[in-house]
Amino acid sequence: MIMDGRSFSGRERNCCFLNTGQNRFATVSAVTGLNFADDGRCIGVTDWDQDGDLDFWTSNRTGPRLRLMRNDTPTENSSVAFRLIGNGTTTNRDAIGARVELVLTDTNDPTASIKRVHTVRAGEGFLSQSSKWVHFGVPDGEKIDHVTVHWPGGPSQVFKEISAGDRYELPQDQAAVRLSPRSTPDGIVAGDSPPAETDEGARIALISKVPMPDIQYDRPDGTTEVERFDQGIPTLVNLWATWCAPCVQELGTFASEASQVEGRIKIIAVSVDAASEDAPTPTEIEQFLTRLSFPHAWGVADVEQISRLQELHQQFFFQTQSIPLPSSFLIDANGRLSVVYHGPVSLKTVLQDIESLSDSPERAACFPGRYLEHDRAKNATWQADVALRYRLAAWLEETGRTDDAIAHFAELSQLDPSWPLPHRHMAKLYLTQMKIDEAGQSASKALELDPNNARAHNTMGNIWSRRGDERAAARHYQKAIQADDQFAEAYNNLGTSLASMGRLDVAAQLFQRAINVDPEFSEAITNLGNIYFHQNKANLAVQHFQRAVQIDPTNADAFNNLGTMFARGGQLEKAVEYFREAIRLDPNNREFKRNYQQAEQLLKQPR
Repeated sequence: MIMDGRSFSGRERNCCFLNTGQNRFATVSAVTGLNFADDGRCIGVTDWDQDGDLDFWTSNRTGPRLRLMRNDTPTENSSVAFRLIGNGTTTNRDAIGARVELVLTDTNDPTASIKRVHTVRAGEGFLSQSSKWVHFGVPDGEKIDHVTVHWPGGPSQVFKEISAGDRYELPQDQAAVRLSPRSTPDGIVAGDSPPAETDEGARIALISKVPMPDIQYDRPDGTTEVERFDQGIPTLVNLWATWCAPCVQELGTFASEASQVEGRIKIIAVSVDAASEDAPTPTEIEQFLTRLSFPHAWGVADVEQISRLQELHQQFFFQTQSIPLPSSFLIDANGRLSVVYHGPVSLKTVLQDIESLSDSPERAACFPGRYLEHDRAKNATWQADVALRYRLAAWLEETGRTDDAIAHFAELSQLDPSWPLPHRHMAKLYLTQMKIDEAGQSASKALELDPNNARAHNTMGNIWSRRGDERAAARHYQKAIQADDQFAEAYNNLGTSLASMGRLDVAAQLFQRAINVDPEFSEAITNLGNIYFHQNKANLAVQHFQRAVQIDPTNADAFNNLGTMFARGGQLEKAVEYFREAIRLDPNNREFKRNYQQAEQLLKQPR
């Protein structure tokens, strides 16, 4: 439900109820000032300022995340507070479960008494825990007669000579200890932190600024522009469409205020009209912008680029929703994505964000406040930063943007020098670029940090194979299998290395083991078919090649092998069909083309 963009609920103002003493409660939410327009979730009760009355900490799902509501209500009454300490054997040290009874007497009528009861609890309510101090109010005109503690793992205990206005430790099986007078903590200053004003848009400042991947857009003349964000000037990438009225109004504002931002920011308006029905042509979009006297850079994203922009946007947000229009990405002068705007944004806001761009977490907030300087908060921020960066880097790798992916994984490796995973990714990516030395360095670093990592050994094996040293490659594949005996790819790779050394029988066993681990492993099935081909087991070879293309219709090698098998069997028509399909899948493969041409020539010869 949440991933689809539906509401958690939201706008749950705090509610406060007053016990009237007549079996009824009165709603006093507004008069107490507690009914903020926050999305309230939790409350913790404690005497935070040590003045004898109870204060509230409240937390919210949205900001401000925490509020301290200090109780400064004037009163003639008093209070007493107890910190229970269990003996650690029959009762836990925090005395969770202990029941405390306070007996009060009326100073005007010593025979009249009243008993008040509290229990020490470990937590209460949703995501909250109040103080373990047991607090009792003592009305004016009453005094404390005694206190009885019913320990959860021992006999009850009575404490005498307890005075109102003080705090005590009550150790199990020992006498009460009166603590020093309260001292009010410094630095508690009343403040006004109203919720942020709402509008149709949203400003999402990223706590972790990440390198912005390149974007592409087409110009009316058919050329393609690639923006790399390396010109040393902040850039605003604005997504819009001709049918979107707020977009058109925003573009008009960008045009009319162009002189105010000249030299301070680069604006690129990218049309996403291609995603809509009856999309206008680039020429029609150019005419549209000409009527607006739009002076900034612009272009048109095709369907593929729109999909990539959507996927990029999705890396930063929990919910899987389409990018709203208009939306904008603000990239700083160093090429790092800093702010995402949903809905129209004023250039005044953009310029303010450019001035305040920093790595401080406070700048991401939409309201005044302080960042919590605590190790846990810092660690949580760091973990979120790492998770975001890894998600973005993995997406870039998956979409084939190798250079960007390497740059992001390199930053990750610096962010956490003890983490081998970024180095392993870089090794694989360098290998796809045939940068063997760089791949070897990254794989070596990954193995230095994690010597038993199966996938790092497998990648190192691939590197040695590319270097032409199949024996060294085989050693790493064997180590990969030792680390993970269910690693199908390592079995397949080891089989390939041994087959190149002429050890076909052992290679066949390894390919079969890979298939046993992963029955849908098309490459291993093809390789096993090749072994059968070299062993003159034609029927088994054909069966495996056909199985391979059924599993993976993009397996060009298997189609080529099928063509070879049928050509040798004299079935030239089928051979030509398979060779033609192999070429369609891999148009630049010379072997496939040569096999196809030979089969065509044989087919044309008189029989």
